[in-house]
Amino acid sequence: MKAIYFVAFFDLFAVSLIVPSLSGHFLENNVVWVGSIYGIAQLFSQPFFGRLADSYGTRNVTICSLLISSFSYYLLSQGTGLAILILARIIAGGSKQTQELSRLVIVNEETEENRARVVGLFNSIGSAGFILGPMISGFIRESFPTDGFYICAKLTSLIFVMNAALVFFFVEQNNSISQKKEKSKKEQPGIKSTVSQLLKMWDLCLLRLMLTMAILMARFVMPILSERAFGPVRAGMLTSYTSLAGTVSAALASNIIPNLSKTYDLKQLELFTCAGLAASVLALALLWGNSFWLLFLAVLFINCFFTQCSRILLTQLTVARAPVENRGTIMGSVTSLTAVSRSLCDFANAFLLSFGDLGPLLASALLCSFSSLLVAKAIPKTKLKAS
Repeated sequence: MKAIYFVAFFDLFAVSLIVPSLSGHFLENNVVWVGSIYGIAQLFSQPFFGRLADSYGTRNVTICSLLISSFSYYLLSQGTGLAILILARIIAGGSKQTQELSRLVIVNEETEENRARVVGLFNSIGSAGFILGPMISGFIRESFPTDGFYICAKLTSLIFVMNAALVFFFVEQNNSISQKKEKSKKEQPGIKSTVSQLLKMWDLCLLRLMLTMAILMARFVMPILSERAFGPVRAGMLTSYTSLAGTVSAALASNIIPNLSKTYDLKQLELFTCAGLAASVLALALLWGNSFWLLFLAVLFINCFFTQCSRILLTQLTVARAPVENRGTIMGSVTSLTAVSRSLCDFANAFLLSFGDLGPLLASALLCSFSSLLVAKAIPKTKLKAS
């Protein structure tokens, strides 16, 4: 299973070469709405890929996901034609599921006691891939102002192909997959059962929707603001610092969360996390544009820590309430709400930026506050159940 960590690293390294500049690229070409296509496609593809993983195994599905994603980023490198942009984002949104599929491998194979630690380690290693990518991308785009974006897209496509080869040669197939194929038609819950289960988890779905929207709004606007103020290279450095902070904080969270879980239940931990996110994002908004850069970077690290805690806890809450027999489908469906947030994020940021640079950050802090209220009022006390 160690190969999964390398898959996570290279996956986010490839993405980090291109994604931080996507919003700006769409903004420059007056097609901001194209950014929402990826999220809309993910909304439908994540439950589908989760169901495929339940039936055919994560290894086979992950290889297909990586190869199709590679093709989508190659298309993105072919020019600014509207049809190409739309097609590339539809294919990417419909196939890019590497992180969730890899996380599903860990969830299915790890025991309850080790799950939080291993998920945190997975997030940490994945985030490490985001450290070098933005800096490399910034240097490429500044060295080649006209073609830099397209060079990065081609590099992303190439790395996805290499990652698919890594999965093929080094990730083992689960021994129970052949049995699952035989029994899936008889034993796997139907769509009605899945929908019924998701309706029972409405509170968790709404929490993920709001919290992910808040986190993405803050993260997506940072490269835009910093590139306007400092240029591509320094903007890439800030993004890389954010990734470094995410890597370190994910490692810390993977050790802290299991220990705190012995004293507090998941609801209490998520409540503390949402409150911490709200406070840290508000502090970032107040510090932006001032000369207190060391304090700003310190608060950004704290924000990254609470973000990583939330990622672990949301996974734990979903696993605790999802039936084992269709866990992949449920996790894919709940995680697809991240796609809704992503599709709305570009529109929301573009709208809020028209009122001022701090608009997205202040709105993010407000959403985190609403998430805290939702956890306090609606999320039930949750205990982990064994695999």
